[in-house]
Amino acid sequence: LDIGANIGNHSLYFSSYFSKCISFEPNPRTFSVLDINSKLVDNVVPINIGLSDKKDTATLYTKFHNVGALSLSDEWNKSIDDSYVIQLDRVDDIVDKEEKVGLIKMDIEGHEWFALKGAEKTILGNKPIIVFEHNAAEDNNNMDDISLLKDYGYDDFYEVVDGWEYLKKYLERYPKCLRFLFKGLFIFSGKKISHRILRVSEFKKQQYPVIIAIAN
Repeated sequence: LDIGANIGNHSLYFSSYFSKCISFEPNPRTFSVLDINSKLVDNVVPINIGLSDKKDTATLYTKFHNVGALSLSDEWNKSIDDSYVIQLDRVDDIVDKEEKVGLIKMDIEGHEWFALKGAEKTILGNKPIIVFEHNAAEDNNNMDDISLLKDYGYDDFYEVVDGWEYLKKYLERYPKCLRFLFKGLFIFSGKKISHRILRVSEFKKQQYPVIIAIAN
């Protein structure tokens, strides 16, 4: 399930590894591109709907020059360009209970808790890997997606970190002059600093661009 599929970059990638990718995108303008891109393969199913914890309608606020920036809150940004009335529904009411869900990717700008709540039966029945953005710095009125996932039986959480950021953190144990030398050696050696996947034992008050949750 690609929840918050945007124009379908991830959906097309996932289509090579899964028998089916169901892609949800509520923004009608963005969905029109997703619909076109989904026709490049035969196993991406685009659905123009937002996912939440109940069936409802809502106003979606967007920015014209950033198709990935959207929110259901009118307090989200003062530079809102447009708005749309969209349909909301639950994963449990849309996805057939016979479907075997192996992966859920979510990028829905802070609405993760609601979508996870509406996917309870699907998640408990399949225990898929869940990849999502987590902002522990925001006050979310106790709607904590990490706590909810723990209730669902997810014990292992990992963050994907930039390779250079990881290297800088690793080098903090050395004096400043040595840090500069080591970084220079890496640069001139031409070695690529890849991303790292690190286990998160305790979430800090910060934003985590990519969290991977795995059930026990």
